[in-house]
Amino acid sequence: MANGGIIGPTQTVGGPTPATTTKITASGCFTPKAGTALAVLVVAGGGGGGRQGAGGGGAGGTRLLTCQPLPGANIPVTIGGGGTGGSGPTYGGGAGVNTVFGNPANPITSNGGGGGGSRSGGNPSGGGPGPLSAYAGFPGGSGGGAGGGCGSRPGTISGGTGNSPPVSPSQGNDGGTAGPAPGSHAGGGGGGAACAGSNAPGSPGATGAAGGAGLNVQPTFGCNPQPFGYAASGLYGGGGGGSGRPSPGSTPAGAGGPGGGGAGAAGSAAGTAGTTNSGGGGGGTEFQSCSVGGAGGPGVVLVKEAAIGRTAPGIWQMNSVYDLRKLGCWQDFNLVTYNLNYLVVGGGAGGGKSGTGAGGGGGGAGGYRSAGYGPSPLQGSQIALCGVTPGQSLTIVVGAGGAGSTCNSCAGASGTVSSVAAPEPYGITSAGGGGGGSSNSSTSIRNGAAGGSGGGAGSHGTSPAGTGGAGNTPPVSPPQGNPGGTQCASSPDNPAGAGGGGATAAGSANSGRPTGGAGGAGAPNTINACGTPFSLTAFAGGGGGGGSYNSAPPVPGAGGSGGGGAGGAGSNGANATTNSGSGGGGGGGTGTPYNGGNGGSGMVIIRAPSAVTMSVSPGTNATAAHPGGDKIATFTVSGTLTVT
Repeated sequence: MANGGIIGPTQTVGGPTPATTTKITASGCFTPKAGTALAVLVVAGGGGGGRQGAGGGGAGGTRLLTCQPLPGANIPVTIGGGGTGGSGPTYGGGAGVNTVFGNPANPITSNGGGGGGSRSGGNPSGGGPGPLSAYAGFPGGSGGGAGGGCGSRPGTISGGTGNSPPVSPSQGNDGGTAGPAPGSHAGGGGGGAACAGSNAPGSPGATGAAGGAGLNVQPTFGCNPQPFGYAASGLYGGGGGGSGRPSPGSTPAGAGGPGGGGAGAAGSAAGTAGTTNSGGGGGGTEFQSCSVGGAGGPGVVLVKEAAIGRTAPGIWQMNSVYDLRKLGCWQDFNLVTYNLNYLVVGGGAGGGKSGTGAGGGGGGAGGYRSAGYGPSPLQGSQIALCGVTPGQSLTIVVGAGGAGSTCNSCAGASGTVSSVAAPEPYGITSAGGGGGGSSNSSTSIRNGAAGGSGGGAGSHGTSPAGTGGAGNTPPVSPPQGNPGGTQCASSPDNPAGAGGGGATAAGSANSGRPTGGAGGAGAPNTINACGTPFSLTAFAGGGGGGGSYNSAPPVPGAGGSGGGGAGGAGSNGANATTNSGSGGGGGGGTGTPYNGGNGGSGMVIIRAPSAVTMSVSPGTNATAAHPGGDKIATFTVSGTLTVT
């Protein structure tokens, strides 16, 4: 203590240590050099390009902050994924996901880029009679480019607003506009980190507009070769290019903005995706048929730490300790870091009730979210518990399945959420499935409900076609589910019900009569293989639609793989498998209304490295050691997980 210091977490003996730059491309923990000043670049995921005469996706929010103090403890980092490209029935591009640098002294969040607008304005028939705002680009870190509009709605269409929500310095720019000439326009360029997206004038022969340029970080981080650069340009956050003009006659598409923006597409080609870990927006695509907008590029974090001189092991200056304690950043000697794989499935929804002849819709599956196991496109980042005290407890919620409908004046009940309440930003929540529609003349009861996966539409006599509920609601990346099936518009009297959405596929539309639509397929997942006695290895299948009767016997729609209940055929819909998070089947009518099946309850499974010890409560939940050494905890009911 004679040197005025205090003993604390060990520092490196040696030095001086030169300035270092760290590039972070996946969510996890960043371990800084204690007490150093630095520059931090935080880039969110870029927005997806739209589909059909569409705008480019906006770049992910790009924030460069200098002279940032760091704690002497691990910092959690979340890298945002890119937004999905527009595809039917969602014609606008999807929003990018936020990137978060969780420095407790000054957390930095950059917001995902806005999706590109579409000439269809979300209307699959294309260019419908909606207002100009229906074709606009979406707001975000940088805004998405405007969709091309249509001849029935001449006028200037707005690009999405950038720097949304507002921060200072600005994290991005607006997307480009389209129009005002009448007719179908080319798409506007997505906004970039340094410049707004270019405008598409809409004049005959006009090309798609270019995406805005990204931010040049070389003045701060130095020139290539460096580990930070994905390209020699040193630019991040380029906007996606707008599509060419669909008619009359195809025109060239806009270039992607320098800094990872994807180029727009002409003809039937797909838009180009934003460059990985650039935060670039995806390119818009020109034609509706068989083409999709480009996905946005995932984000990135760069950290530049200042050079430090020689240090003694574990000796800290007292004023530094005071500052870190005041900020709550002093690193406890016992703090450790855990990275956990997981499966979190929300409760499945109940199926709809049938009419005397018409079928009820199948219930949607609960949201499916995983890390480390299951289909790779659906795997998210691990739960990274940075600097936690051994013995810390996490609250686990297992969602309930929704009840099948027992009255024609009500749809099947939606499931409830399942969650792992880890410290932000690593908590995981999976939404409950959307209820299946019942046989009723009211559209609100006949339509499937939105949820983790959407409920299938019910039917009623010769009433207009019902629609399936939207999946991945609320939106997450990777998506947690798919939409429910829609009643065929050309169905005859007393059609069958449509299937509920599943983890890997949408629910099927009904085929008129007598066969109900199949539930969307669930997802296989072996995270618990050779673990606890819990035996399910597939989850989140959609419920099948109920069969219908008029002159032929009803045929039930099959339940989606993973535990979805089959539709009824002159019977109640089947219940979904317990703890599968699957949807219940719709009732199938044969002169008598029948009830929908109940949705399956959700499930939470956590898998940790061999060095970790886990305990659970209450006792209906279980733990086990995998033969390979990993530790597994399964939750069939809500409870508490303690990690040591």
